[in-house]
Amino acid sequence: MHERIRGEFVDWFGDPVVNGNAIPKESTYNFVGNKFQLGVRAAKGPFEVFAQFQDTTIAALPENGVGIGAAYYAQTPHTTQQSAFLRQGYAKFKSDGFSITGGRQLYFDAGQGVARNKNLKWIQDFRWAQRLIGPFEYTHVGRSFDGGQLGYQMDDFEVGGFAFLPTYGGFEINGMHDISGINVAGLTANLRDSEAVGNTLGRVFWTYYSDTRGLVATDNRPAPVRAATRGDPIEIHTLGAAGAHLLPLGPGNLDGSFFGYGQVGKWQSLDQN
Repeated sequence: MHERIRGEFVDWFGDPVVNGNAIPKESTYNFVGNKFQLGVRAAKGPFEVFAQFQDTTIAALPENGVGIGAAYYAQTPHTTQQSAFLRQGYAKFKSDGFSITGGRQLYFDAGQGVARNKNLKWIQDFRWAQRLIGPFEYTHVGRSFDGGQLGYQMDDFEVGGFAFLPTYGGFEINGMHDISGINVAGLTANLRDSEAVGNTLGRVFWTYYSDTRGLVATDNRPAPVRAATRGDPIEIHTLGAAGAHLLPLGPGNLDGSFFGYGQVGKWQSLDQN
């Protein structure tokens, strides 16, 4: 069971200005959100099943605001919002380093190949993870993924793959349904800190994203061009690598990290590269 109540106190930058004219908005306001989760887990031998219920309530949202509160209101135009849904529901098989998980689950990009050293684990969690894909837990709703993942873990190495349909959620109060038209998939190979490689982490990955919802894309093309290509799909392949190393130095440690990636594919009428 998990309960999180958080008040948010917003003091934005004042009214937005469009063509030299100020647009009156609520730039100072407060609101509160509550996220309640209740789960049940059963495991026997190599098998595990898990189900988690979530209830989210958000109150005192601004009707004409800017900032975070306005993002919730824009998705669901009510100052008080509430929704209950299945946050997770999956079955898992794990044996001799191999694992396969199917169903509704949370996925943390770059969270694989978990570091043993606490300093490297901090880099992994707060500098690498969720740069591209994650459950968006900062929001009061979050996001889940329907699909499956598999992996194989050794002492100093882990490989894995996944294919998912993301759910609504994030700033949308109802996180139950899939976002029709969006698919994500990927492969990852991870070097773990171990006796063989010392205090070193490494990662190479490929991630695929496709969007066939037929929406007007958000980019810097002129509005008429974007509207004319709204039915064209978006298909992006991301290839990347990351590394980190920790060196004991005097009474403390010296650490360094890098993260880089490149993209190819189609952004509607544009070549992505």
